[in-house]
Formats: sequence, C-alpha cells, structure tokens
Amino acid sequence: MDSLIKDIRYGLRSLLKRPGFTAIALVALALGIGANTAIFSLVNAVVLRPLPFPESERLVWMWGNIRKGGNRASVSPLDFLDYRKENKTFEHFAASGSLPNAVNITGNGDPERLPASLVTGDYFDAFGITPALGRGFTLDNEKTGQDGVVVLSYALWQRRFAGDPGIIDKKIILDGKPAQVIGVMGRDVALPQPAELWVPMTFDAPDMQQRKAHFLRPIGRMKPGVTMTQAQADLDVIAAHLEEQFPDTNTGWNLRLVSLREQLVGQTLLGMSLQAGGHLTHGFRPNISGKLFRHRSYGVDPSTFLLDYDEVRRRAHEERPLILIAGYSSYPRLVNFRVLREIADEVGATFMVDMAHFAGLVAGKVHTGDYDPVPHTHIVTTTTHKTLRGPRGGLVLCRKELAEFVDRGCPLVLGGPLPHVMAAKAVALTEASQPSFRDYAAAVVDNARVLADALMAAGVPVVTGGTDNHLVLVDVRHFGLNGRQAESACRAAGITLNRNVVPDDTNGPWYTSGLRLGTPAVTTLGMRGDEMREIAEVLAAVLQGASAGVITSGPNQGKPSLVQFRLDDEILRGARSRVDDLLLRHPLYPDIEL
Repeated sequence: MDSLIKDIRYGLRSLLKRPGFTAIALVALALGIGANTAIFSLVNAVVLRPLPFPESERLVWMWGNIRKGGNRASVSPLDFLDYRKENKTFEHFAASGSLPNAVNITGNGDPERLPASLVTGDYFDAFGITPALGRGFTLDNEKTGQDGVVVLSYALWQRRFAGDPGIIDKKIILDGKPAQVIGVMGRDVALPQPAELWVPMTFDAPDMQQRKAHFLRPIGRMKPGVTMTQAQADLDVIAAHLEEQFPDTNTGWNLRLVSLREQLVGQTLLGMSLQAGGHLTHGFRPNISGKLFRHRSYGVDPSTFLLDYDEVRRRAHEERPLILIAGYSSYPRLVNFRVLREIADEVGATFMVDMAHFAGLVAGKVHTGDYDPVPHTHIVTTTTHKTLRGPRGGLVLCRKELAEFVDRGCPLVLGGPLPHVMAAKAVALTEASQPSFRDYAAAVVDNARVLADALMAAGVPVVTGGTDNHLVLVDVRHFGLNGRQAESACRAAGITLNRNVVPDDTNGPWYTSGLRLGTPAVTTLGMRGDEMREIAEVLAAVLQGASAGVITSGPNQGKPSLVQFRLDDEILRGARSRVDDLLLRHPLYPDIEL
C-alpha cells in the first residue's frame, strides 16, 4: 500500500508539472471510461432487453426434483399430464424433450442427420409464436395413429427445399417414415432448444406411460395477472396430491418455477477452475461470461494435480450444466476430450472447447485422437495468436446444426472487419497447413519437456512433474517467494514470463505461488534442447538467489513484503549476460539489421 501511495503521489506531481500531458491523459482516461460504459450499456441492452416473445414476463421454465437434494431434473410424462390438467394458473402448459433428438431425413437431396425437438401440441402457443408459413401443432397431434407431421426451421427450409412455399402439406421422409410438413418457422425464431425441425410427442405411446423416467422440460405461460408466487403455490398443491397418490415415484418431487429470462441468461456453465489451470473467460465473475451464466467448476486430483474425470462426471451430474467447457491456460498435461464429450452427452450439455492456448499443437498434429478436441465437440473456439503464431484474433468452429446461431455473431464483442488482420490470419493458417509447421509444433513440446526436466534436475518444483504440451508450471514457494516476487526477479534478469496460480495455491490469484513458462516463442527463434537446459539453469539461479524483500517504511516497516524482492547483483548480472548471449545467437529478425 505504501508503494501504491508513493506511485500515486509521483503521478500527481508529474501531471501538475506538465499540464499539456495532463490534458491528454485525462482525455485518454475519459475515452477508456467511456468505452467501458458503452460495453456495459450494451450488456444491459442485450441481457436485459425483453425476450423475443409476446408478454415474455408471463413465461416460466420448470424444473423437477428441487425438494429432493436440490438437483434440477426433468419431469416424467404422466406427471406432466397431471400438472397440465390440474393447474389453475397457466394459460398454456407445454414441454419439450430434455435431450435433443436426431432424425434422418432422406429424399430431395443427400441423406442428413438433423437435430430435432420433440414438443407438445401447444409448445409454440406457449411462446406466443406462429409459423411464418402454414400452422403449428395442436393437442390433437399428441395422439398416435395419425399421420406424422413436422414443422421446419427457416434455415432447413431454405437449405434443403430452396425456400419453396409449396412445401406446405407435402410429405418428407424422416427415419424412413412419411411426415407432412405443416409449417415453417420464421427466420428469427430462437427457441431455448436449437433444432432444425420440430415433431409432436405422443402421450399414448407405451414409453410415455410412466412416472419413473424423467425426460420432459415444461414451459408455461401464466394467465394474465398471475404472479410466480401464485403459480408456484398452485403447483405445490398438485405435487402434494401426486405424492399421496404415487409415493413410490413422487415422494420428495415437485416443480420449481424459474422465469424464462433467468433460465436463459443464468444457466449453468461448468468449466475448469482457475487453480486447476482453467481460464478466466470460462464463467468467472470478473468476465462477462460470469455475468451471463451461473458458473460452477471442476478441478484436479489434489495429490497428482491431474484432471480428475470422475470428479468432472460427478459435478456434471450434480449441476446439469447447459455448457460443459474444457480448455486451459495453465494445465500442462493432455486432456481427453472423448471422455469429456461422453460426460456432456450423459447430462445433455453442449460440449465446448476453448483451445486458444494449444491450437497450434492441434494444427501441428501433436495432439491427435482423443486429445484433439475438434472431432469430439459441439463448438471449438480459439485465438489465432499464441501457438498458432498468427495475429490477434479468433475463430469459432461448430457442428452444422449450430452454424445458424454461430453465424449470427455476438454484437457484444464484434467490431468492424480489419482486412490486415484477415490477411494475417490467412497467412498464419496457410503456414499451419505446411509440413514445417508440424516440425515446429513437435519441437515446441519437445522443448517444453526438456525445460521441465532440466528445471527439476536443478531443484525447481514442476507442477505434475512434467508437461505434455507447450507450457511448464513451476511452484516457487520452495524458494520462500510468491509468484509476484519470482516474476519480478525473472523479469529483472531479462526473462519474460508470468506469475500464475497453482492447484493448491496459498497466496491467492493476485500474488500467486507459481510461474508459467511457454516454449513457442523460443522455439520459433530456433532454440532447442541445449538452449532449454541453459534457460533452466538461469531460471534456477535467479530463483535460488532471490529472496523476499522487507517493507522499508510505514507502520509495517521491517515486515516481509509481498511485492519486493532481493537479488544479488552478481547473480543478476550473470543471468542477464547469459540471456543476452542467447538472444544474440538467436535474433528475433535475423534478416533485418536493427
């Protein structure tokens, strides 16, 4: 704090001495504040604006099993029918299947497997929407023995049927059976469960005559003037009656209302914790993702610090997330994306991977099979810098069924197109497709492994005892330092790295207990195993020679500092000399004389 106060005083004196600079600084500060204000104004506009349904404040989402252990669950078909019949507070009481279905469509083009949503006859009525062409379903469509009917999405209608308005009342083949197209939804319709077509569920089918299996998710439109409190009390009475009638299946079960806005904006996102190596953008409160989602996390085994897939599975079944997200910023080992996709499918979650930090290792075919996220995910995101060695920017890859939603973009974060960045991306991706890029990616991992081994041989603790990717995570508490002090000491010696949390961190996310090192940049400079061993020697010398400083003034004078460090001048000069020599032997731009 003393250091901060001194910095503030010095800054104020400097501003007062140079009024011209002061004016520029204030303008820059105002622009920065204005930009943040604009961003959060946009957040409010996007997040808080009315949902795209008539009188959306009357729409509620319903979860089962709240009284029994607190887990959110779906509803059995027979329970749903009882709630729909006996309630007195809902204008419409509808439902969709809790898991996305898939159907095969044949004829009129190549066969396709499409995401479909199984819905009740009044599902569209509950949302207050009607098809742009034709009509929607009715409750009569919930009976078996009738001809099959289907409503198409606008995107499917355009793509497969060329936007032909004559498709209404024609039959198409779904899973080998004819189904009459009775409607086409509008272009901008966005329902909670993405689908390319909708089919009605039939309650008199044998598999729907049960109370034990829970696979329906009710949605309701309350009658005008009814409050959520009144609607909840109405459902509680029905739940009590069902519990009396069917104690074997309904003891402890009821329905809990959530406003549709809260359900859509505050759904659960399950991602790797920061201490385990996860990323700030994966749902943590300081990030916008943490404001849009209810964040929960999974971690690593407390003894090995390796990803605990059993724990991920337990947390996923406990939280039932909308999105299971994988990817890391400081996890030095491989991730089995096949297993994580299996877990996501078990709970009906969308599986997303952020491979920003290791995309170059995927492109370079170092991470393959179960460790390549692309074949296993619904959505993959990445930056184009870091291990891809391109410009600052990003890419979003997704399955065909999600393309329509991804292509709409996110006005919250998108800006104008930058042609020079697009050109740089094209160059980077062209490079990434060359055989030489595979050599680079393999060398990145080889260098990281040599660096980790050399650090451990020099007495520097390496988290997980090694690495399988481009980064090495070290624990500096062994040297009596925190991450901030160790980072500053290394930077004083000419080594650029960053402080980082470790799995059992005792110093918190600001000071931290570790350092994160990466090998892509030095690999690009042409450094290999010998240079990695030399870098490890320099790092070890700096960490072993550094110590925590002490506070020199104020009420805490003489106490250990969490910021300051001490490093012998001779050690510092020796480290800088060796770093300078490494860079002279491996210049950044060898063909340019600077």
